[in-house]
Amino acid sequence: MSYAHRGDYLLLISPDFIEVRTVNTGKLVQVVEGADMRRIDIGLLSPDKDNTGSTLIAMKGKEDKGLVSDRIVE
Repeated sequence: MSYAHRGDYLLLISPDFIEVRTVNTGKLVQVVEGADMRRIDIGLLSPDKDNTGSTLIAMKGKEDKGLVSDRIVE
């Protein structure tokens, strides 16, 4: 489980879904479903003081000839 704070929103990232909630009220705004999702930008970029930078998420992509690729979204 991981999280990211971006502007007025908090992203709660688990392997099966991402919850987008408002920071002030905690109200659920959106749920994004996926498979094997994980945050991959942790430690790659310098700390973002105003929380407006990108958050990179990798999720299971297509399987072809026994190989599985990851799909990366921002």
